[in-house]
Amino acid sequence: MTEVGINTHLYYVYGGRATVYPLRQQLVYSDVFKLFYDLRKNNGRPKDEKLKPFWSELQKYLDEVAVVDDRRETPYMFMPLAMSLTNLISIIKARLPGESPCPSVSWLRLNFWPCNAYTRAAMCYTGVFKVKYAVQQRLLRQKHQDSAYAFQLFAMFKEMAVKYGEVSEFISLDDKSIVPIGEPNKPVSTGVRPHNRALVPEGVKLYALDHDFHIHGAVPSVLFRIDIPSNSRDSFYNGNVHVLIKDKVFNPSSALRHATETVKILRSEGSADGVNLSNPLLFVYTDGGPDHRTNFISVQLSYLVIFFALDLDMLIAARTAPSQSYANPAERCMSLLNMALQHVSLQRREMDANSEVRVKSLSSLKKLRSAADKQPALREKLMESLEPVLAQLKQRFSQLKLHDDPVLVHDAASDEEMKNMSDILDILKEVDGGNNAFSQLKTKSDVVKFDKLKDFVERHWRSRPYSFQIKKCKIDCWYCTLNPPRLPDEVFAALDWLPDPTLNADKSGFLPFSDVYGKETTAEDCPSVRNSLSSEEDKKNKPLLVAAKVRAFIICCECGKRRVVYCSQKLSHQMCNCLDRVQEELFYSCGSPLLPDGHQFNGKLLVREGVDCSSPIETTYYAGAVTKFADICFFCGDTDIVPDTNETIKALKQQYSIVRPICPTCNSSGKLPAVRNAMKARLLESLLVRLFRLRLNFWPCNAYTRAAMCYTGVFKVKYAVQQRLLRQKHQDSAYAFQLFAMFKEMAVKYGEVSEFISLDDKSIVPIGEPNKPVSTGVRPHNRALVPEGVKLYALDHDFHIHGAVPSVLFRIDIPSNSRDSFYNGNVHVTVKDKVFNPSSALRHATETVKILRSEGSADGVNLSNPCYLSYRWRARSSN
Repeated sequence: MTEVGINTHLYYVYGGRATVYPLRQQLVYSDVFKLFYDLRKNNGRPKDEKLKPFWSELQKYLDEVAVVDDRRETPYMFMPLAMSLTNLISIIKARLPGESPCPSVSWLRLNFWPCNAYTRAAMCYTGVFKVKYAVQQRLLRQKHQDSAYAFQLFAMFKEMAVKYGEVSEFISLDDKSIVPIGEPNKPVSTGVRPHNRALVPEGVKLYALDHDFHIHGAVPSVLFRIDIPSNSRDSFYNGNVHVLIKDKVFNPSSALRHATETVKILRSEGSADGVNLSNPLLFVYTDGGPDHRTNFISVQLSYLVIFFALDLDMLIAARTAPSQSYANPAERCMSLLNMALQHVSLQRREMDANSEVRVKSLSSLKKLRSAADKQPALREKLMESLEPVLAQLKQRFSQLKLHDDPVLVHDAASDEEMKNMSDILDILKEVDGGNNAFSQLKTKSDVVKFDKLKDFVERHWRSRPYSFQIKKCKIDCWYCTLNPPRLPDEVFAALDWLPDPTLNADKSGFLPFSDVYGKETTAEDCPSVRNSLSSEEDKKNKPLLVAAKVRAFIICCECGKRRVVYCSQKLSHQMCNCLDRVQEELFYSCGSPLLPDGHQFNGKLLVREGVDCSSPIETTYYAGAVTKFADICFFCGDTDIVPDTNETIKALKQQYSIVRPICPTCNSSGKLPAVRNAMKARLLESLLVRLFRLRLNFWPCNAYTRAAMCYTGVFKVKYAVQQRLLRQKHQDSAYAFQLFAMFKEMAVKYGEVSEFISLDDKSIVPIGEPNKPVSTGVRPHNRALVPEGVKLYALDHDFHIHGAVPSVLFRIDIPSNSRDSFYNGNVHVTVKDKVFNPSSALRHATETVKILRSEGSADGVNLSNPCYLSYRWRARSSN
């Protein structure tokens, strides 16, 4: 036997035949054990005395972190112990005296806990320190005062569905977040974080644009047809998933569109005759968005369309509390759809050159829709441009499966189908002709225009903050005579309304479904109905939340009420576009900040945060000194108000100087108009006012002062001082690139006597409120160090006010050639609070001088290199 080589295997020759044995096997067969070192003798060996100070200091550091984090009683943590093992060694080394020895990175890692205790590599870990690697999870949920109330309602909702399961259909509806679609040759990533790598041909890379600016997008709407279990405690996550792909520009989600698509799917899947639903009871659960909120009149009318179209005996719709959409069963389907969107970037097909030029300047949905309405040909071309990418999404979604059942993909409802569906409500009209009834029913006060609908509402309709129900009556009426109940008489006789959650006697919990079913209940135990909110943020912004600063209003996506937008200056064109985008994307709801932290207009465009959807309209809405709005109901925001000729209004105006508008619905419910300021005798005009009457007919010098309210502005004349502020705009990128090239050449030419620095501010790092930790939003490349048994958690949304601004000064090592890299040098970071220490030119100059004096000055005052070059730093991928 002759040994001919050794690497990871030993090779031996037996009679001219080579045989390969694994190294470990040869060690077992070998008799020469002294050639190898037995590492097992180190098991149980005491720690190296040289490293004892390091291990002791590391344990102290871990204990300090546990004490500092006041939430370590829970298995949650919001920041890792260190950025990396090297960083952790540096932290501990800085706490030790002198040149204390430190372990290697590998040995430090092996003293932690293994990530997976069931792998072979886990045997190498000692587990001395209870630390391991973990990835931050955005799983924290924001609390809402109605959370418990809404959860109890859902529990009773499921119990009632199980009780009548044999004659019921249970569906859950939700819209997935918009899937961005880029412009031609500008593919935009879907933004879905991939869990694994994707399959691509060899030598090909998956690319997407390095930013996410887009106008177009696809909206996947999910209808989850749930298999009702035999027990309300069993799973409600089995059934068929139906997905409808819509273009967000021309086919936006609406209550009527959802109703049309729901009827279309249920007729194809759950109807024997293709018209009426086989099971006459329909349970609908949603997350309460603007197109699903059960107390919106548009949503209620859409449910009425479903009720009529499917000839239901009863329709029960319920929704989640705000910020609790994870309780919606359809939300579980979104993770399934994400599988089809991983590693995907989308772009629309290019149109002809003239059409592309037309749409290039249309930077908002409002402008794009307006142009398409004026130019039908442009609309058709845009829809044709989007059709291939929408078809691609449909094809990808159709390949998914839930519990071995394929996902069923459908086309979005067309405008013609929606009109035909809305025409069903024409049975409520007394006279044929004119516009259909659905288009005439804009507000709740319009119900009184239709006697049949008014009678139907009184007999068959029940609306609550988190539920809405329609039910055929047990007595004869105009509708039930034509469409009698289809349930057996004994079943229909026992059928009653879904009860409201009711607190028990000691207010410690809610009564079970069996105790309240069949009894008359109210929504008086709903916390949002009882409580009023206050906001510390409003106290900070009190000087701005006044009538003189009123600029616009924004509509809440939950309740539809108008909330005043305040600004210290006149709204610019960019600010108006910003408000349009917020309104189009349905970002705002009562009580939340108008704009997220980091937005350029955050802190400039403000709304009052101490309100909720039950709060009345702000008084500043009616008292705007610069901007005037149309009167709306003070209580509900309805645009249809009681006229001033009403006797009650006239009487109140004689007693009070301010009488708030009120709608007929609120007035008929027993509410009286809100009033203010008892009438006082009018004072005669003073001589001073007469002397300045001419001036007061001009425009004020400053429209944002209290005195400006006295000016009439009849003549467009005001006092002004000439300002030399006109600037010529330069947006030629080639020119700027050439300038930068010469800039670098000059730096190289005088490199020996020059300093080259580059300045920039990083995007704002969000800081959450107390007990509401907000993720920085940075996508991690690796797992982070956390104590064993602890998870890295953050809030599942990113609404915040406070933030940190890291300012970067990059002191560049000037190369010997201008074509060489200018990305070597020292990075200096200054961290500032964005609220009280905002970035400014003087602040940057002060920080620059301070750093250069400490790093590049021999005497601590003057810069050693007298030639100083500064450039505004940009990322490599940007201009």
